[in-house]
Amino acid sequence: MASEVMYIIVNWGNLELMMAAVPIVMSYSTYAAKIIYIIRHHKRIKDLIDITNTEMFNRDNNKYERIVTYYTWQGIFHHITYQSFGGIAIISWGCTPILYLANKASKQLPMAGWFPYNVTSTPAFEITCLHQFIVVFISCINNIAIDTLITGLIMTTCCQLTILNYNISSIHCTVEKEHTILSDNFGIGTFTLEVYNKLYEDLKHCVKHSIMIFDFSKQIQNIFGTLIFFQLLVNCIIVCLTAFNISQMKDYAPSELSGALLYMCCMTYQIFIYCWHGNELYLHSIKICLSAYANNWWNNSKNFNHSLLIIMTRTQWPLIITVGNIMDLSLRNFVLVCIHT
Repeated sequence: MASEVMYIIVNWGNLELMMAAVPIVMSYSTYAAKIIYIIRHHKRIKDLIDITNTEMFNRDNNKYERIVTYYTWQGIFHHITYQSFGGIAIISWGCTPILYLANKASKQLPMAGWFPYNVTSTPAFEITCLHQFIVVFISCINNIAIDTLITGLIMTTCCQLTILNYNISSIHCTVEKEHTILSDNFGIGTFTLEVYNKLYEDLKHCVKHSIMIFDFSKQIQNIFGTLIFFQLLVNCIIVCLTAFNISQMKDYAPSELSGALLYMCCMTYQIFIYCWHGNELYLHSIKICLSAYANNWWNNSKNFNHSLLIIMTRTQWPLIITVGNIMDLSLRNFVLVCIHT
């Protein structure tokens, strides 16, 4: 960051050179801010992760193993895709000095920067190239790890909502009119009462589960909302500046051009995964009301129906993650961001 800031100061007034360094400075500044933010809120994040290990969140994991596996692989898929964009972009940038030397051109660093020594001499050039590559590679891995931590928590919420939907819709109260009396003291009325009590207890568990999920989602917004907004804002600016830098290129070196394009894709995908996960959370939360209505509520007790009504009333306000008290995370807003960017 110091090298890039000094590069901007030294070349102040030269728009083309300044714009080549500004996106990198903004990326590193955002990454540094995220690291500080994570350290500062470490205890709150740890408490949030501990909730995922509670009995309430893990009670039905074996019963719905396929659902848990599906959401786990979905999170892994997004991480691999995101990491692929970043990794290929870094490799493309790292190959830039090699391609310039292969073409017998002047020595050029992967990224522009100011250094208090002659970077064209050996071994200073090689050491500086290696330093830039290692720093960018480590920053990319850590940055993606932080982003997928946040989206992974949202994905966990979606998984729990899906399990909750299945639990609510599968509570049935089919009372047989004719059944075998097990003993003289066990009649139809007693059997029906026990069934009603069991169904009511299962529904109470669903109510507690829903309250815990909604509180979990609220904590995600409270902890990461400001950080996500800052990240999305910076990404929009970086995409615009990178596109400007590409338009100002005089010699379109394949590695340099592909690195810049993949960097834009990486920044855009970073916006996408936040908006996509926020949109999934919204869609999963509105399904709870439908699952409650799909239950055989007409065949249940008054207490059961009252509890079911509480769940349906609560879901009239779906889970929506609002970042910076300005923008909702949704695919609609992602499209609007892409259009205006």
